[in-house]
Amino acid sequence: RPGPGQMSSIYFDNQLPISEPGSVRCVAWSKGEETPLLAIAEGSCVRIFREEGEELEDYKQQGRVACTALCWHPVSKVLCAGWEDGSITFTGPQSGGAREDREVHRDAQILCICFNP
Repeated sequence: RPGPGQMSSIYFDNQLPISEPGSVRCVAWSKGEETPLLAIAEGSCVRIFREEGEELEDYKQQGRVACTALCWHPVSKVLCAGWEDGSITFTGPQSGGAREDREVHRDAQILCICFNP
């Protein structure tokens, strides 16, 4: 058990159905819950997996352009994805359905996403 100020890591060796290892552009682990989720952007497709490797097919997103940034909400299981064309999408188990915003960052690639807790 790590002491104060020390961190530990747990690694899982589960194969994910990725077309080729070099095609993954972004990854993001959800935080703060018992069942973490992994989001992977592979080209214009964003997929969500449980830590055992099971894909949550209901939340798969297929964009018109490549996904350039991923970030999980710090409290809810809501995934924010940024895209090359400036659009931002919100999806995931607690999102209440997919939502997209294309107007705010129109014609500018999304490079980074952060939530203000």
